[in-house]
Amino acid sequence: MVTDEKCETQIPGIFAVGDLREKYANQIVLAAADGCTAAMAAAHYVETRKE
Repeated sequence: MVTDEKCETQIPGIFAVGDLREKYANQIVLAAADGCTAAMAAAHYVETRKE
């Protein structure tokens, strides 16, 4: 799945992490880092929609 640097997909509010993303290497450490990045981006997405 194509995502940006914040793990966002082309669908607003939908994030993809780990082996779902298209990238050079798929490893557990990278998947965990993606999860953290997506969680932070999702929290920001929700916070900006509250206003």
